[in-house]
Amino acid sequence: MKTGNIVLPLYDNNGASLAEAHAGLQGALVDTFGGFTELACKGAWRDDSGKIQTEPGTFYMFSGDASAALVRELALHYGRLADQVAMYWAWDGVPYVENVAEGLAR
Repeated sequence: MKTGNIVLPLYDNNGASLAEAHAGLQGALVDTFGGFTELACKGAWRDDSGKIQTEPGTFYMFSGDASAALVRELALHYGRLADQVAMYWAWDGVPYVENVAEGLAR
């Protein structure tokens, strides 16, 4: 069995709730892995002007025998629905921060 993580912000870049994206991801995690644990989190990055930006999110933890490709597909799919530029996901202890548009183009 392996463990995985996906981080999804609570709001899109315009401040709109991402509750529907979270509900979809939660359903997919239950269907795929049988369940999940979620924790509140906060992400931060430096924007092009040098200012530190922060956003609240949810850190999802799950485990099972799926492939990294499936976890990646879930992260990019829900990242696209949430209109994200990049998504953090991890599988079997290996973390990734992936550009959503570039990842979906592969």
